[in-house]
Amino acid sequence: MGKSCSYILRFGIVIALGALVLAGCGTSAKQQFWGKTVAPQDNVLRYVTGSEPESLDPIVPNGQPEARILMALYDGLIEYHPVTVEPIPSIAESWEIKEGGTEYIFNLRKNARFSNGDPITAHDFVYSIRRGFKPELASRNASLGYYIKYSEAYNSKFAFVRNPDGSFLLKKD
Repeated sequence: MGKSCSYILRFGIVIALGALVLAGCGTSAKQQFWGKTVAPQDNVLRYVTGSEPESLDPIVPNGQPEARILMALYDGLIEYHPVTVEPIPSIAESWEIKEGGTEYIFNLRKNARFSNGDPITAHDFVYSIRRGFKPELASRNASLGYYIKYSEAYNSKFAFVRNPDGSFLLKKD
């Protein structure tokens, strides 16, 4: 009787696990993503987080809880599609990649504005990117942008020399 009972118990567990696996496969990837997709009418964001964020300055924190809050508060040039993770327009309505992939040209939306109503310009993005590399700020995220020409040198306090044509030279150049 012990062997028969053990066999039935094992068979029951296998059937239960199989049913759980099949139930988990029942949802369709074509469903809409979760949550509301429209801004609240009273212009108030309520966000429940597990801990206090280190900072709401996008340059400073590097943790996942802060990243979720920052993504809810700020827009970038592009964002990711919630299903395909392909880049989609955000503040940049379109962009082109020059030959070699070393130069990107972003065309900003004409109606892009800060929360106080001021228009968002290309100078605002230049300021933000340069600020993120400032050595005085000591951003732990600066290394993520080192693929931008001269950013590592700038972040490391190297000296810069500008040619008459406006290009910069480093010691290695």
